[in-house]
Amino acid sequence: MSDRNGGRPQSAAQLEAEIADRRAHLAKTVDELVARAKPRAIAQRSVAGAKQRFAAATRTETGALRTERLAAMGVALVAVIALFAVVRRASDRRRRPARLADRGHDD
Repeated sequence: MSDRNGGRPQSAAQLEAEIADRRAHLAKTVDELVARAKPRAIAQRSVAGAKQRFAAATRTETGALRTERLAAMGVALVAVIALFAVVRRASDRRRRPARLADRGHDD
């Protein structure tokens, strides 16, 4: 701790003041870490980051919409939804093959 004084030993009062300063700094750092680790804070940072990335992907530097990117995103979304529907329908058919075969013979 004598490094701050150019190699000269510090007085007890100086040491106590330095310890108090370091404790305050450490307490502030711990408080910041605790605040960063809270789930709500993590979620808020994630949402803010997602909004920024979405805005960057869909807008030019001047703020105009990038319609070609929005159209591509729309097509991709429709394709994912269609794929999900096809996979779900196929899995439903595998699970209930007898029921599907009997639909026309309820008389």
